[in-house]
Amino acid sequence: DATGGPLMPLRPVVARYAAADLASGHLAASAEINYTAGAAPEMMVAGNAGIQDFRLNETATGDRLMAWKALLAQKINLSIAPNQLAIKEIHVHEPGLKLAIDKERNVNLNQVLKNRTAEKNAPERRPPEPSVKDARNAPFRARVAQVRVEQGTLDFSDMSLVLPFSTRVQELEGSVAGISTSPRSRADIRLSGQVEDYGEANAAGTLLTSDPKKFLDIEANFE
Repeated sequence: DATGGPLMPLRPVVARYAAADLASGHLAASAEINYTAGAAPEMMVAGNAGIQDFRLNETATGDRLMAWKALLAQKINLSIAPNQLAIKEIHVHEPGLKLAIDKERNVNLNQVLKNRTAEKNAPERRPPEPSVKDARNAPFRARVAQVRVEQGTLDFSDMSLVLPFSTRVQELEGSVAGISTSPRSRADIRLSGQVEDYGEANAAGTLLTSDPKKFLDIEANFE
């Protein structure tokens, strides 16, 4: 059992890979860990974990990029050899996100990531299937059955339109089901929220979570 573990020591790590500043966050976990030593060490972790009062700011503007009041991952099962992670549900309470599209149709979430050009231009290579002896070095397989969002806020803007548009969506509720690293797995998205005093916003669709650029079909409506 662990509570109140500060995430601030990870600020240099975040800054290395993203143009973002880790402003706050605390980790709590309750889990059972089993470890077996030997020529092929094995480890299994089962339990729950959460991060509270998390906030990540854009370095350039200082604006909130991503935040939440509380995030709880329930029924986590993590193993090493075989390498896999399964989470039954992630509950996110009072999340906040800034999603901005500029005049050139660049999305701020992509621009925050650093040193991605070399990876994008590198030829795609499929790793060989690992043998039984090399199972501990196999890629991680991960699956999150469902993510539930409650009382969220989305700051959305699109400057690429003929009439530039920006708004704040509040009381964002919904779910994302079927998140997986499997190359054929598609996640289902259902979100709805309130725009200003009398409007509403809805988003629904599916995407390939392992490669959204390969398949993404989401319809968003603002009324």
